[in-house]
Amino acid sequence: MNAFDWPSHIQFGVSLFALIAPIVGAPIFISLTTGMTSRGRVLCATVACLTAFVVLSLAYFFGEAIMQTMGTSLPSFQIAGGLIIALTGLSMMSDKHVPSTEDIETDSGGSAVRVGISPMGIPMFGGAGAITKMLLEGHETMDLSHEISVIAILAIVLGLSWLILVGPDCWSGSWARAASWSSSGSSVCS
Repeated sequence: MNAFDWPSHIQFGVSLFALIAPIVGAPIFISLTTGMTSRGRVLCATVACLTAFVVLSLAYFFGEAIMQTMGTSLPSFQIAGGLIIALTGLSMMSDKHVPSTEDIETDSGGSAVRVGISPMGIPMFGGAGAITKMLLEGHETMDLSHEISVIAILAIVLGLSWLILVGPDCWSGSWARAASWSSSGSSVCS
């Protein structure tokens, strides 16, 4: 992907957005954050996107070196990623403890951070598909303009993902509430 190759950049961004799948993750996010305050949900979404950014950036810059150190290839990584996704799905269906509303309300942000890191940050946003996409993109070329473009696209995609997750908290409610927000100077997401 050349620094000025817009079709390749758009294709990479769209495919990364599809792999991160924030629209698919939004109902899961809502169910995991039921009972949290609006600030807790915004914190959870922020932690999820930052976690995914760190994981996917590390996969882009160091993924190939890590795979070579472990003596594995990209096809075996793809198979292992599929198995991890299957096992994650099975564990989500099991009878594990899900934080109750009381746990979330008394935890002062701890549950929001935990849910933001896992399962939202990893494996939901920073999952095997997105990691593989970043590995493949990092495998192509290694010039500075390419690296800046890839990281900028990743930041844009995760920024859009964050907006999808916190959008209902920030933009729901009546116009009167929005009018009172603008006159009081407080945040809608508080």
